[in-house]
Amino acid sequence: MVGIGGLGHLALQCLARWGCEVTAISSSRDKEEVARGLGATNFIATKGTDELRKAAQSFDFGCRHTTDRRGAAAPRAS
Repeated sequence: MVGIGGLGHLALQCLARWGCEVTAISSSRDKEEVARGLGATNFIATKGTDELRKAAQSFDFGCRHTTDRRGAAAPRAS
């Protein structure tokens, strides 16, 4: 799950309850404790680290929440 704030925390909880192994991705370690408390199995900080590059091949499915140009919520899966 890329992004812990906003709707990201709800998606993280749902995925964890469905039994998924969830990796939370955030720019810094500031939200790691919160993410793990919501059910994240793993946590990756991206700013100033190469953790994401190292873990890139380990993902089966990606989920992120974005906003389109009009500001409307646009959930994405990749």
